[in-house]
Amino acid sequence: MKRLRSLAMATTLACGLATAASAEVQVEGSLDSLRVTASGEALADVLSTFGERLPVRIRTAMPLKDEIHGAFSGSLSQVAARLLSGYDYVIKIDREQVEIIVLGPGGKVPVAPKIPVAGNGPGKGIMSRWR
Repeated sequence: MKRLRSLAMATTLACGLATAASAEVQVEGSLDSLRVTASGEALADVLSTFGERLPVRIRTAMPLKDEIHGAFSGSLSQVAARLLSGYDYVIKIDREQVEIIVLGPGGKVPVAPKIPVAGNGPGKGIMSRWR
């Protein structure tokens, strides 16, 4: 019984270590010179690691589940552009805080149509009263 319990604990520990080793995001440097390495993590996890290591806040209204593989380097803007390729986003830079706002998939953010203002059509308005 003791041996079975030890085996179960060892198996659980080994599985936990294997998961932790395979899912790792490395963020090094500063906002001007950044290096990010990821090996299959979700985009949301990669971006949240920015917030843990740098003065960066991430906001999104949608889940960012894309898997990220590879190494990315450059300024925060350059790295964000590579990671968020295919998404519409805004980077807001304040004095001491950077905010990345992901709006949605690229080119799919709805734009409100222009609504005509009453009285501004042809033959209407002040010009139509002049004789």
